[in-house]
Amino acid sequence: MNKSLLLGIAICLISLLIGILTKHWFLAIKITGMTAIVSFLFAGVFMGMPTRPYSSYSSPNSQRQENNWVKSFIFIAIPNFILMFILITIRAYVIS
Repeated sequence: MNKSLLLGIAICLISLLIGILTKHWFLAIKITGMTAIVSFLFAGVFMGMPTRPYSSYSSPNSQRQENNWVKSFIFIAIPNFILMFILITIRAYVIS
């Protein structure tokens, strides 16, 4: 959980660095947005695994592993979503 949050923050910092170096802020918004969207999609896929409806057939260990994957992807997505929202808000106020 902590590793995935750190990974999400690292992706945010890398995208900010790319935005600063290239002075192309829309690229930073794209990177953080795509990371957030893909992470949320993967979390949804792992949450809706085919073994979920058949919980009597799957072991508690496999359900726990699926829940850990979902949490990891959510923790990667949250900082990227927050940074994307901040960058879009700043861009909207600077342009207008």
